[in-house]
Amino acid sequence: QQIEVKSITENMKSLHSTISISLQDQSKCFQNYLDFHRCNNALAAKDQDISPCQWYQSLVPGLVGKWDEKIEQGTFPGKI
Repeated sequence: QQIEVKSITENMKSLHSTISISLQDQSKCFQNYLDFHRCNNALAAKDQDISPCQWYQSLVPGLVGKWDEKIEQGTFPGKI
């Protein structure tokens, strides 16, 4: 039974570590998404090519669709 408790404790530590890393990654992705829109807006305002901004969006492909939907719905939490 002591081995089982130790195993559960180790699994919980591993899960906590995984969640922490995931949240950090999502924060970085969120910042890159904001930077993409800022880059896009800045270059578009100067009538310049916005293709360099695509780099930011390529870093967060899994979340871009979700965040785009939130912008369309008016529920996106960031300032763009």
